[in-house]
Amino acid sequence: MNSTNLASFGMLIIFVGFLVVIVGAGGSTSTGGFILIGPIPIVFGSGPNSRALSAGGLAISAVMVAVYLVSLLIFGWNRRREAE
Repeated sequence: MNSTNLASFGMLIIFVGFLVVIVGAGGSTSTGGFILIGPIPIVFGSGPNSRALSAGGLAISAVMVAVYLVSLLIFGWNRRREAE
């Protein structure tokens, strides 16, 4: 895949994201999010669905930390093997 196709694919994903936000803007509003500072997640939310949004944010941050640790172990292990 060349860089032009990759850039076009990225722009398409951004456009689809905007469409999803516009379509989902109706009805009651709830906000939620998380900030990941190192391994410590800060989760917040307000509105009728804030509990579900906060739980989703916490789950996403846990998965991100787990993927980071697994990749660190895999790539760190390979570097040690190459050094020997």
